[in-house]
Amino acid sequence: MNTPHQVCAVGSDVVILGADFSRVQIIPGCSHHSEQLVTSVSCCQDSGKIAATYGNIIRVFEPTNVAAERGKPYFNYQWVETQCFTVKEQVNAVLWNMDGNSSDIIVDMHHCGYASKCDSPCLQDCE
Repeated sequence: MNTPHQVCAVGSDVVILGADFSRVQIIPGCSHHSEQLVTSVSCCQDSGKIAATYGNIIRVFEPTNVAAERGKPYFNYQWVETQCFTVKEQVNAVLWNMDGNSSDIIVDMHHCGYASKCDSPCLQDCE
């Protein structure tokens, strides 16, 4: 992804900002888990993928190319949720690890728990 951007969490939302800190997109938290605040967020600058955690839920968003909007000709991306996982413990931190051929999500938890595909209404509520 060649467009510089920043990602931050504001309450239960993930906010994507352009290089000049103008707001590009707000990704709302899951309505099913409205009380959950974002506990960590990380963006892979190479692929543009974003990982956000909400307690023990990990959501992954990927940029999709869209037509340029008036006033934002330099930002032709919109992020959509592509994966949602649950783990046994609360996630304290998340980051991307690039090994050249793929990107992995590294999570930091107090106790190790296995990750599984999310079967909760989270994925359906956030589309």
